[in-house]
Amino acid sequence: MPANLASSCAESQDLKTGRGDEVLTLMVDDRRKLVECYLKHESIVELWKETQQKALK
Repeated sequence: MPANLASSCAESQDLKTGRGDEVLTLMVDDRRKLVECYLKHESIVELWKETQQKALK
């Protein structure tokens, strides 16, 4: 399995001050991390499906 797909999802950062600019920055960063993890998951599922189809042939 490719290393980028085998790595775990990134951790969220901690909210330190609660200021609006910090909250917005963390929300955007967390959204980016969530999308990257989702795409990685989808890639793993597709890789597994391809492997299963090849095994059945």
